[in-house]
Amino acid sequence: MNKLKMIFVMAIAIFSFNSGEAQTSKQKSKTKKETTAMHYQCPMKCEGEKTYHKDGKCPVCNMQLKAIKAPPVQTASYQCPMKCEGAKTYAKAGKCPVCQMDLKILQVKKTDDVNYSPNAKADTTKKSIKAAATGKIGQAEITINYHSPGVRNRVIWGGLVPYNDVWVTGAHSATTVEINKAFILGGKKIAAGKYALFSIPGENEWTVILNANWQQHLADDYDAKDDIIRIKVKPVENIHTERLEYFIENHGANKGKIAIAWAKLKVEMPVTIQD
Repeated sequence: MNKLKMIFVMAIAIFSFNSGEAQTSKQKSKTKKETTAMHYQCPMKCEGEKTYHKDGKCPVCNMQLKAIKAPPVQTASYQCPMKCEGAKTYAKAGKCPVCQMDLKILQVKKTDDVNYSPNAKADTTKKSIKAAATGKIGQAEITINYHSPGVRNRVIWGGLVPYNDVWVTGAHSATTVEINKAFILGGKKIAAGKYALFSIPGENEWTVILNANWQQHLADDYDAKDDIIRIKVKPVENIHTERLEYFIENHGANKGKIAIAWAKLKVEMPVTIQD
């Protein structure tokens, strides 16, 4: 009788454990789904594979956009087939600097590490994170790619970011602004295209620079001869913004602003789109 009782108790314990584990698994699965980055796309694909980062309506057919998983970005590593440099790998295709043979591709991995709202939730990451802002002013589509550093209790203006020096207005690679229509900035008409955005912060006034050479690291290769335009703007006080963030503001009638916020300052650049 005692033996049967023990078997019965053990069976209940095993069943309870399995049920709990199954429940935990479901909860994990649910959490994973909830935290998966979502993009939105026209169900009729009026604009091909184009996606948006916010829910809304298709600007072409006015149908409600449908939620889809964020498209992953593919990255690859390359290595010398002769392993002249041992296990060293490169992020881009090219030639081995030792034997001049073409590097071979090792693997392709999918990542989606671009953050479109770097201040949406608190984080403990010390490094600057990849970030982007997308939006429209009038009918122009605008994409800003940048790296977002954090304040982390540091003195930013006049400290980490010196006054009167050319700054990448972000971190790591040059911040890029891509606009698919001609636009006016600082009274000058500028062709549609991709540009680097630099700045020279000052205590009371900033110089914002649009530069033709967007393929550069920090301001290492910055050359004023590649400047498209320089404009003067006044920084304004703003609520504390832990991570540097860009905003695209549409004010209607082809007018809007590109804004930068970090620490307790905000800088805005008026932009007008050409029809």
